Amino acid sequence: DIAMRGGGDTGVAIPPRDLAQSPTHLRLFELPPEDSSVSAARLVFAAATSRSAAWRGAALFGEQGTALVPIGPSNSRRAISGQLAEPLGASPGLMFEQAGSAVIELFANDLDLADTSFAGIAAGANRVCIGSEVLQFAQAVPLGEGRWRLAGLLRGRAGTEQYALAGHDAGTLVTMIDDRLTALDPSLVQPN
Repeated sequence: DIAMRGGGDTGVAIPPRDLAQSPTHLRLFELPPEDSSVSAARLVFAAATSRSAAWRGAALFGEQGTALVPIGPSNSRRAISGQLAEPLGASPGLMFEQAGSAVIELFANDLDLADTSFAGIAAGANRVCIGSEVLQFAQAVPLGEGRWRLAGLLRGRAGTEQYALAGHDAGTLVTMIDDRLTALDPSLVQPN
């Protein structure tokens, strides 16, 4: 009878803390075809990321004349992207460079990189696009605050030797080539 008469304290709602949003970093780039027999096929990707772990993707649009046309959503997982923190010298890209290294700064401090073995490199692991060069790395050494040293480099992969020979300035864009990228229909993206 008492339970029927009185109301209880409903308590105070404690909503979950909102995570701060940050701008989307977007990089659009083309990779050489993996199979040389289809060399005419363009492989175009979007790498979308953000500093915020709350980021859940972005709507992608292409420009056609004076209009923006939707070309689909980005991957909902943040791409591992950033820039070179230091210049990366030239390389002939002929052999594995045990002493070769690149220092990068990721756009988000909470994203991780991992080491791989020679077997992993042979299987295509740890591919990264620096500027227009595709290279692979064996070790990823965290330096703090989103900075990493990529060591044990195999440069000029997938026919990008010319870009390895030129080297790269600090600030050159860096993107991991993995399943966080969004493949785009090349017919919707015009090359510059």
